Amino acid sequence: LENGATVEKLRLIRTLGRNFDTCSDILLDLLRDPEGEVAVATAEVLQENRNFDWTPRLIELFAMEDVPRQARVFELLASAYARLQPADLQAGYDRAGPRARTRFLQLSLHANLALGVSAGELRSILRHGDPAARRAALSWVRERGTAGTTHEIEPLLRQQRIDQPRRH
Repeated sequence: LENGATVEKLRLIRTLGRNFDTCSDILLDLLRDPEGEVAVATAEVLQENRNFDWTPRLIELFAMEDVPRQARVFELLASAYARLQPADLQAGYDRAGPRARTRFLQLSLHANLALGVSAGELRSILRHGDPAARRAALSWVRERGTAGTTHEIEPLLRQQRIDQPRRH
């Protein structure tokens, strides 16, 4: 487990999952594996066995700019929405880079999770974010409202009108 290849670890995780009652401690140790793919596979097995001790580790992975199996991590976290600790979620958001912050906004909106996002952060995303980030920020403003962002939204709406071809 400590020095094995990722593929070998993944096979072992599946085997351990079939023997969860006697192997749960080993699986919990595998969550700390530096290889993100191993942590995701371990989280899947733990979730199947109704153990949610994996949520802090997956939040940590989710905060990385290049998270392995991003869609699956999103699904796992969304499925555990009731067990996610707001402090863990906020800490992940706070240390995340721009792409990861967009994912946190999307997750928070999708699973209706509490997340502290300042109006200044939203303004910055609306001004300088990539299209996915701006969509997430606009969704945030639409769903949760944030004072002080209307000056950023109006130019985006005007720009959208200009960018769309005219219909005749």
